Amino acid sequence: MSHVNPLLCTEEGLAAYILCITEGQGSILDTLTIGMAAFDPSTGEMIYDMFEDGANRNELERRLEHLNPTEVIVAENVSANTLKLLQHRFIFIRRQPNEIFDFTSCLVKVAAFFSSEGTISSANFQNLGDFAPTTLCCIGVLLHYVKECGLESSLKAEGLLHHWISQPLRNLVKVRQRQDMVEELIGSESGLMEELLNVLEGLPDLERGLTTILNLKCKPLGFYVVVTSLGNVCSKLQSLLNSDTERQSDHTRQLIMETVQLLSNVGLFANNLDKEAVRKEDKANLLIDKSEFPTLVNRQMKVSSLFSQLEALKPSIAIVIGSERFEYTSVGGHDFLIEVKITLPVPSTWRLVSQTKQFNRFRSPAVDALVTELIQLQEILVCDGEEVWLHTLEHFNNFYFPHKRAVKNLATLDVLQSLSELSRQNEYCKLVYRAVLSSSLVGLQSSEQCCMTVSGPNMGGKSCYLRQVALIVIMAHIGSFVPAKSATISLLDAVYVRMGARDELFTGRSTLLLELEEAQVILNCATQHSLVLMDELGRGTSSCDGAAIATATLHHLVKCLTLFVSHYPSVTQLTKLLFPSARNYHVAFMVKPEDDDDGKAVTLLYSVVEGLANESFGLNVARLANIRTDVLSRASHYTDILQSQPESTSILSIILITCLYYLTLASSTLMYAYTFPDNFIPNPVSPDDS
Repeated sequence: MSHVNPLLCTEEGLAAYILCITEGQGSILDTLTIGMAAFDPSTGEMIYDMFEDGANRNELERRLEHLNPTEVIVAENVSANTLKLLQHRFIFIRRQPNEIFDFTSCLVKVAAFFSSEGTISSANFQNLGDFAPTTLCCIGVLLHYVKECGLESSLKAEGLLHHWISQPLRNLVKVRQRQDMVEELIGSESGLMEELLNVLEGLPDLERGLTTILNLKCKPLGFYVVVTSLGNVCSKLQSLLNSDTERQSDHTRQLIMETVQLLSNVGLFANNLDKEAVRKEDKANLLIDKSEFPTLVNRQMKVSSLFSQLEALKPSIAIVIGSERFEYTSVGGHDFLIEVKITLPVPSTWRLVSQTKQFNRFRSPAVDALVTELIQLQEILVCDGEEVWLHTLEHFNNFYFPHKRAVKNLATLDVLQSLSELSRQNEYCKLVYRAVLSSSLVGLQSSEQCCMTVSGPNMGGKSCYLRQVALIVIMAHIGSFVPAKSATISLLDAVYVRMGARDELFTGRSTLLLELEEAQVILNCATQHSLVLMDELGRGTSSCDGAAIATATLHHLVKCLTLFVSHYPSVTQLTKLLFPSARNYHVAFMVKPEDDDDGKAVTLLYSVVEGLANESFGLNVARLANIRTDVLSRASHYTDILQSQPESTSILSIILITCLYYLTLASSTLMYAYTFPDNFIPNPVSPDDS
């Protein structure tokens, strides 16, 4: 969203959420119902959620990763697993007494907050019926905490694009509406994209500004920037509507018309602001039309009268001090001073205010009386100006929700314009959606096929292919065009990804445990309308156990739209049994023998084709990593040995082969208890290599 001018934002910085978490009993064994509410004290934004989570707290961790709170409020009896996760993320934890989380007291706090004039009625409680008890407890605790700490706020809106990506659409009608609007903006004959860019360019953070105004925490300049920006947007969009109606689709025109209608009253506020008073922060003179404030007008007239009277005294003062012309002097915050040389006599009734080595500064009784009255009136005017300012803000806040809706429409146009520009520059294509579970994005050719296993050389692009598919699917579900020549996809309910390898020493979880915990979530949650991407599951343990886990997992996931990357032969064999629901694919490559040694030169083609890959070419990666040649030579020899074994050869047999190979180097008279294969001939090794 490059059109936002950060210099015009009313406030800078990222959201710093205060998070409250409560726990309740889950619907099944070993699960918890977790309620949470997050509050940003700098903006006033509050979000809430309720979900079920397992013992590993995957769902909670995902939300913590998204919100990145600076402080978390929990009860004293919070579970050990939740506390361990929070401590691992180095978040400041504030543990509160369990009584504060009592549902009844929290319900009363929330009902009182939403009631008018502090009066709680039965209707207030009925309106809260849709909230889960755990969520209400979190909101009640946060309200108690905010009141206790005196935190007041304004709203910070997260980017709409971020919201679209984090919550893709599952409504085909809405997805196609967005697609149609993007397609219209891309059209080469339409200048609508450039005109929208002219409307949106240089805008401040309007949503943050609106909420700052809502909480009466903005300054006159901030109010002026927001109001004038909304007024300019309204007039430009109105001109856009009037210029050419034929090139605008129904959805685009309806969005622009709604925005103009929602902002129709902004011009009244913008045209009534005095720019010079805004610059000086003179709230008493902020409005051009003050007819609604007769008391303020009368006091300002009195102040003008006092200034005129002070000016009228200047000729008589000039006669007294023997000067042809006289002007008042202001020094050190004192105005309307009569400055004369120290040697010049003055009437005894004049009051000395200040003096220097050369000058004395006086006020005559008449001037003193007028200045005293003027100061009193000016102090009253400051209070009157504050009342006028607050009244103006409150009047403007009566239209907060229409204005907020209009700003959201502007954000929608901004996102669509950005997606259109990206699609046009990179020649993205428009997707075709179909009802059956299939996708040309992953090479599936029929409705019967929903699972593909991908094998092939290391560094061949298998993991990148998975990431590519996931990103394209998400782009498809936000209504964007996608980077492809053509694509057909069905609407999905979720995208599950298991990639990478890591451990968590602080929580005592190994790489394999983390992999399997993530796999467990996928196995429990994925449906036949989900996209599942698994990258080399089971590599953190022995080949036997890892292959067994991967094979069993794939067998369970064959109901989903699945991309399963694996080097295990058992996985590819299972795919043959599950045909036509599952098929084997591999990343394409070409092999050319090298002349200087027994190695092979592998050329990676970075494309996915149907069929099995006969090798993974891990030695080629080792060669790229500059592994010692003697180690590569041994590894190549071991590869020949292992590839000559039948698939049923056990891990113990492989270990025995390796041990006996080294024993052969030490003694040529050793009696073998294990029968080697016919092609097993140990290579001679020099003493330096041993």
